[in-house]
Amino acid sequence: MFTFSALISSSFLFLNMSLQLQFVEIKDDDRHIETLTADLMTIGHVGDVKPKLCNGRISRRHAVVVKQDNGWLITDGVNGQPSTNGLRLANGERVACKLLSEAGQRVYLLKADKLECYIEVIEVDKTSSALAGRSTLNFEAELSQLNGAIEQTINHVQSVEKVAHNNQRHIQDVESRLDTALDAIERVGKRPWVFLAGTVVLGVSVLSGIILFGLYSNMDKFVDTYIDHRYQKTQQQQSK
Repeated sequence: MFTFSALISSSFLFLNMSLQLQFVEIKDDDRHIETLTADLMTIGHVGDVKPKLCNGRISRRHAVVVKQDNGWLITDGVNGQPSTNGLRLANGERVACKLLSEAGQRVYLLKADKLECYIEVIEVDKTSSALAGRSTLNFEAELSQLNGAIEQTINHVQSVEKVAHNNQRHIQDVESRLDTALDAIERVGKRPWVFLAGTVVLGVSVLSGIILFGLYSNMDKFVDTYIDHRYQKTQQQQSK
């Protein structure tokens, strides 16, 4: 199924690809490949790019490669003087020059039985090319930084896991207490007489408290009344 993430990945891959020119020689089971990076190069025995396997069939200055904005222009010979074998396309057609601008395009300097020599455009990953061009020291420094970042990430993840573990223990403790409380409520529900007895005791306690509070609040009046009564009785006895 085609997804948005697949679209993003394919788009990134496309944007991260670039074209590269390479010189390829094949003789029997041997293969020699050389990447062509200069803006101006001469291919031949006395050129900038010297053949390793096809030296007996390649001219001294067989072809010139010029880097252009839209690709690479391959020209047969030097200064208008064509090479002996010339330049040919995959179908065998001989050409004086050819612009290579798309991946997979080739121009043959030589094509014979078990012997081939050609210039080809390929697609390469920019990331791989950038890494290949860096010095070992820079690469090791970046690798060390990457390892440090990975270690920090691992430590952060471990800290998060520790906090999550502590939270889980707290949650389990709360759940245990809640289960204990629910069990107690369930036991009371299974023994209604316990609940009833507790209710009676509570009611009696509340009623006793009310009575005592009433007595205490009227104690002064009761004492005054009692003293007045005793005083009047004493006066009556003395008058007699």
